[in-house]
Formats: sequence, structure tokens, C-alpha cells
Amino acid sequence: MAALVLGLFRKTKRPVAIANYGSLLDFLDSRSAFLSQKCVYEYCRARSGLNWESLMREAAFIEAYEVSRWDAYAAALADLVIHLEGRLRPADTREHARLVDRLLVAAAEVLARHRADAHRPGGWGVEIAALRGRLNQAQLGPPRPAAEVARVGGKRIYETLPLHPDMTKHDRELVTNAVRFNFCRIAADLERDLDPRAVLAELLADDPPQAPPASAG
Repeated sequence: MAALVLGLFRKTKRPVAIANYGSLLDFLDSRSAFLSQKCVYEYCRARSGLNWESLMREAAFIEAYEVSRWDAYAAALADLVIHLEGRLRPADTREHARLVDRLLVAAAEVLARHRADAHRPGGWGVEIAALRGRLNQAQLGPPRPAAEVARVGGKRIYETLPLHPDMTKHDRELVTNAVRFNFCRIAADLERDLDPRAVLAELLADDPPQAPPASAG
């Protein structure tokens, strides 16, 4: 995940277009990693202050920190898929269920790039099941703004922070708003780079798209 995050800060001459299934998976993976790393790492380091270096030498904290990072990754990915559904939703309602199925496959393929950590002995299946419920619910109404979609991930990220509740109890709004702010930055990248017609056509094709080998993991 760290390599993905660092890669986002390397300046490029032009954005990479999201015009096919492979580039879509790369976008979902890299931006989920970015949001997880930024919101969990930066908050914990700032909140613990001078104790940060000591905490990072404690096995119990490191274990809790890794759980938090991967929970945040899964939460960010779910929010991104919900937002993406709203950007891609076809006018033909008969295609809505197929879009949900194909987006779930995409999310599962992104998650499969990373081995589920020890506190998920059953793998990523629970995340995919929960995402299906959210997608079905989302399709009952109009697409929601990115900042509203990210309230779900913001709440989850706050609740899984690896610091003692006494340290975080006044920071719910701060953490949630930080997640929402960064999610809106990612949504802006998606708006700029996505070719919705090309991606939707590939997702809804009779032959499901096949993911190429992951470019990063």
C-alpha cells in the first residue's frame, strides 16, 4: 500500500485516463490506499504527538494500527464504488442490477490484490456482502454528492482508529470531515479522468471484463 500512496505524489505531465477496466481497478486501489494512509496515519501521528515513535515500537499498537488501516482501506473502497455507481448509472433501469453485479466483481478483484489480515479469517467476503446492500440501497434514489457518500466511510474510519477512546472522543467530527474532504479530492480526480461511456460499456458487456495483472499491490 505504501508504494501506491507514494506514487500519487509523483508529478506526471498529464492525468491517466480511466477508460477501461484495468485502469478503473488501479484507480480504485490507489485512491483507497491513499485515503486510508492519509486519514489514519496523519491523524494518529498528530494526535499522539511526542508519543508517536514509542507507539510505533509497541507490538499491540502496531497490530491495532494495521487493522485500522485495512478497515479504512475497505471503507474508502466501498465509498468509491458507491460514488462510481452514481457516475455510471445507466438510464435503462433494466441494466441497474447488472451494473451492481459488475461493480461488486471489480471491488472483489481490487480487494483480492491484498491478502486479508488476521482479523478477517474469512477473507473479504463480509465487505463485499455489505457493499451489495449499500449499492442496492443507493439505486433506490438519485446519486448522492461525494461528501455525503463519504460520511459512511468517515464514521467507520473514526470508530476503528487504534488510539484509546479517551484520546479520540472529541474528534469524531474532525476525523469524519477530514475523510470527506479527501474523498472529494478523489471524486474530483474521477470526474476529471473518467470516460464513463467507455467504462460503462465494458462493465455491461455480455462478456464480463477481465482484470489484467495488478500493476501494484
